Amino acid sequence: MWNRYPWKMLIHILLIVMTTLQVLVTIQADTSYSRTQSRVMDRIFLTPEGETDDLSDRRERYLFNIEELQNFIKSSVENYYSLNDRLLENYSYFLNEENKIQEVEVDVVMTEGKTYSLKHNYFHLNETHLGPFGLPNKELKTFLKDVEKIVLGYSFQNELPEKAAPNFNCYVWNLVQKLDFEDRSHIQVRLMHERDVCEDARKYNWGNYYWIHYCVLLLSIISLIAHWQYIVAVSQTYDKLRSKFERKNLRKSLYEGLNKQKAKIQRKNKEYRRQLSELSGPSGHQNKSGYIGDAKPKGERSFLETSGIINQSLNKSLPDGNEQSMAVKWKHLSIKEKIKLFNPWCIGIMFANVFQLVGATSVLFSHSITLSFNELLIGLGCFGAWIGILRFIDTDTKLYSAPRTIKTAFPIIFRILVGVIPIFIGFSFLGMCLFWRSDKFKSPSDTFFSLFAMMYGDAIRDIYTDVSFGKHLAANLYCYSFVFFAICVVQNIFIIVMQESYFTARKYNLEEDLFGIHKEAEERESTKSVAAVEARPKTTKSKQTLMKILEEDRYSMESSNKLPRSKSGFIDHCYPHITSLPEKERQLSTNQTNNITTKSKEIMRLINELKTHVQQEIKSNPSNKKEIKKNFDDAIKKIKDKITQSCNLINIS
Repeated sequence: MWNRYPWKMLIHILLIVMTTLQVLVTIQADTSYSRTQSRVMDRIFLTPEGETDDLSDRRERYLFNIEELQNFIKSSVENYYSLNDRLLENYSYFLNEENKIQEVEVDVVMTEGKTYSLKHNYFHLNETHLGPFGLPNKELKTFLKDVEKIVLGYSFQNELPEKAAPNFNCYVWNLVQKLDFEDRSHIQVRLMHERDVCEDARKYNWGNYYWIHYCVLLLSIISLIAHWQYIVAVSQTYDKLRSKFERKNLRKSLYEGLNKQKAKIQRKNKEYRRQLSELSGPSGHQNKSGYIGDAKPKGERSFLETSGIINQSLNKSLPDGNEQSMAVKWKHLSIKEKIKLFNPWCIGIMFANVFQLVGATSVLFSHSITLSFNELLIGLGCFGAWIGILRFIDTDTKLYSAPRTIKTAFPIIFRILVGVIPIFIGFSFLGMCLFWRSDKFKSPSDTFFSLFAMMYGDAIRDIYTDVSFGKHLAANLYCYSFVFFAICVVQNIFIIVMQESYFTARKYNLEEDLFGIHKEAEERESTKSVAAVEARPKTTKSKQTLMKILEEDRYSMESSNKLPRSKSGFIDHCYPHITSLPEKERQLSTNQTNNITTKSKEIMRLINELKTHVQQEIKSNPSNKKEIKKNFDDAIKKIKDKITQSCNLINIS
């Protein structure tokens, strides 16, 4: 279409392939290993007493008495020191200054007196020393009276065999047990874990697809450079166009100012000559010949002199090489104004390139960034690469229907959400007040998510069963009213908006397609074959009849030198010299008007006959559909050309 090789598109497709390989080959291997290890850590440090419940969907547990707390702490510390004895993998510990296994560090957060200020008390636990958790029950209960939170930290290394290693042969695991005393009646335990790569671990090699990150790094740099060149080209083009525009306007304004001054001087000179003529009479004393027409007052200049002054003024005001000073330069524009000049996809792709570049660099060269952050960067880079491909299909109206529908519907949906969100929040806080016993309504975030699930028909029965215990009537009224509002009202409004936006996008696509067909027809007309047109006798005969009528009208009008004005579409501005004729000569007789109307109807009848004949030929010869349609287009084009030459004597659409 643009006669340019699609380098940007090719680079972007390669980025899609490479970032997808990053996720499938490298990230998937790490995450598969990490997911398995997470299950093991949950089993060892979340249920250290040896519970056999499935923890695949659990990340917390509750302790209800002092004995459970002591057993939990004791079992966790023992499991930490016996990892190699209990688990299948090989683990190594970090050593302290005494060359012993690093002890478990405990941070106890307590409130001080009536000020409610927090105080941190640090302890170190090992197999033989459990700190305050080794106290008798009564003393431990007194100690826990002012405790807000207890945090236990564990750190160790997991060493993997060379063949079994996903990407590295050594990982560091940092586990944190958080014991929350906020509810007082029970202790909520949560386990969080973070993993990293050992400092002396074997890094990626070519067998483990090390080259993928280098490819992503190189392609992202090339893509950034290409899009930066696009930005520079836009800025330079802007400066050139702006400079040309300002220079043209300035020249025009200077001419207008000088012309106004010239007209003012001429008016004064005319008035001066009139006054002289009144004072001096026919044989005035001021003029040598006695004719006032020869008077030349001091303030009057000839046209050539005035033109010379104008050119001199312009030359002084427009020195060579000073064009840019008259333009609003690129650097003076605000960021908002600059963004309007770019393709918005360019900005999004550049952000994706930054994520791809930083993600590949952090994997290859940086060891201070955690694996979770690397995975986030790589995920955003892959996401941006896949979304950015839409930029290269926006010229295809059929492929771009979904993005155009979303773009059309988003402003309307946003305005609807402004009115819906307050009602949604009101239902949420009402649910928190009524159904606080349910875990699904224990906090604003849990409540929002539960209602959002109900809005789309998910888990309605489970939520209703959970909240109806003890409050049957309130639960029925609440659930029925919210489901009616969410599904019967809001969801249907959104469906209607999306449907209308889709039809709007289809209409836009149809207009684009018609424009493309028209353009193709014009290109085909320039290379049409006369033999193909004459291949259809009836079509050629109809076309010749129409042309004959148009030629007769044109000859009749030119010979009479009159422009008819009738209901058939004749206009005055086609022949401006006719407007100088008297009104009577421009009037048509009744017979002329009827004759023109009859010819117009005859033209329309022949065109309809031509269309009907073409449709019949297409039905009888489907294989020659393109050729038949081409002949019809050629005929209509010829007719329109003749009508145009006759200055739109008859309007045929």
